Amino acid sequence: MHATTRAPEFSEPGHIFARRGRISGLFASCLGVATVCIALTGCETDILPELLVPGELPTEIGSVVDCAAFISSDVNLNGSGEADWVTKCGVEGSVNITSNGQATALDRLRNVVVIKGDLTIGWNGDFNMLQNLQRVDGSLTFTGQVAGVSGLANLTSVGKDVILASNKLNTTALSKLKHINGHLRLQGAVKPTLSALSVIGGNLHTGYSAKPLAGLAALEQVGGAIYLEQGQVSDVSGLTTLGSVGGGLYGTGGSSLKTMAPFQSIKVWGATAKGGRPDIRLKNMMGLQDFRGLEGFKKVGFFRVEGGAPVTSTLGLGS
Repeated sequence: MHATTRAPEFSEPGHIFARRGRISGLFASCLGVATVCIALTGCETDILPELLVPGELPTEIGSVVDCAAFISSDVNLNGSGEADWVTKCGVEGSVNITSNGQATALDRLRNVVVIKGDLTIGWNGDFNMLQNLQRVDGSLTFTGQVAGVSGLANLTSVGKDVILASNKLNTTALSKLKHINGHLRLQGAVKPTLSALSVIGGNLHTGYSAKPLAGLAALEQVGGAIYLEQGQVSDVSGLTTLGSVGGGLYGTGGSSLKTMAPFQSIKVWGATAKGGRPDIRLKNMMGLQDFRGLEGFKKVGFFRVEGGAPVTSTLGLGS
């Protein structure tokens, strides 16, 4: 094991917390790390990560829609709805679709192009009545046993979070969704296909699918951090066009993931982190062998690897 022959220019490293001094010294010399912790069980410090704010995006989020007639309140589809909904092109509040028997009410929303609040779908039914919807300014959430989203084929942008919490969900029909201004949260075994998605303004959270990122090939920018949150993730390939991540990298659990080499396309980490120093915090990732794929980290605020066998190579860092 050896350090790189030419380290980038960094400000003077800060304190180093470690139980394996030689390894920690190499991490610090390669990255100008402010704080390093390499431990079998736990670290001597317990610094919480700074909250990241969604990054500045290169273009305005949201498709331009022309709508002057709005439903003035939330829409809870537990009945047939109001007859005049069919004359409206927008909803001022949120729309909740969570039970059966809502076909009539949905049909009365067929001319809606924008929802200013949240859209929550927990009913596995036919959403073709929403085929004119282009923009959700709040959050978009799928829960329960929802399987298909064919009625949302013209949706282009979501102003807050997208939460995919249905294990049966097939997102292929969301082929025009380009921008998520908040977080993308994959919960459970969801493996989304979002073929047009280019910008996530907040964080990217994986669920426990073995290969959760394979359907995000068009993604170019993540404004927040990347969270590998479940031990079942074994392959992080798929982000072939992702060039910039605003925050750092956080991972927890399991021995399935052996390498992060597919992250090599990411040239910039920490664009929105304080001082341009994002964190790397990995816990109980016992299968990880080295740090290939993390070459885009030029500075690190807090480096923490704990639980399981510590990584013994700096390959991929400081190069």
